[in-house]
Amino acid sequence: MSMMNQCVGCASIAPEEEDSGGVPYECSICRDKYPPALLKAVTDPFDYAAGIEGIGVLEFESATLHGDWVTLDPGDRDRGFHGHEWRETVSKTPFPCPRGIDVRLSSIIWVADAPNGS
Repeated sequence: MSMMNQCVGCASIAPEEEDSGGVPYECSICRDKYPPALLKAVTDPFDYAAGIEGIGVLEFESATLHGDWVTLDPGDRDRGFHGHEWRETVSKTPFPCPRGIDVRLSSIIWVADAPNGS
């Protein structure tokens, strides 16, 4: 089974009549539950940013969805969330978290794809 036939959010199988056209499949439940930029971050590592309640702004490279939680991965930002990309005045993570940070979906205020331009 092709990964194009599985939803990137919940791994449900696409209906046979639905052709993704080579684009990763997103079921209607996940399209309603997750912001588009967050779903894109699951299959397309790039530069993303998210506003997180109680933390501030986090830039990340990819995301992994776990139901009501998401892991934001800083990617090759080897300094984690306190490195050059993470402004101290904005990010309030107590640790660098170089392997990523798990965030409750309900704590995400906004998500941006290519926040600094592409």
